Amino acid sequence: MTRARSNVDVIETDVALSLQRIRAAIAPKDRSPLDVDLTTLETYFAVAMRVFRKTNPSKLASETKTVEIHQRMDGRPVINEEGETV
Repeated sequence: MTRARSNVDVIETDVALSLQRIRAAIAPKDRSPLDVDLTTLETYFAVAMRVFRKTNPSKLASETKTVEIHQRMDGRPVINEEGETV
């Protein structure tokens, strides 16, 4: 029996590009507070991607739905399956 795997490549690519665009737009000086903040986000993202790749796809789907519900309840934007903000 083969274990099902989540396809996180698209997520990884999208978020990595978003972080690169943010870093380019802000262009923080080395070791400035913004640079440290972005580095923290980039590190957190790298760890999250490693965990995503090791996590059961049904667990990821369940947690994604929970986060979406919280986002909607808080009135924050949600990205749908097509990558559009709704």
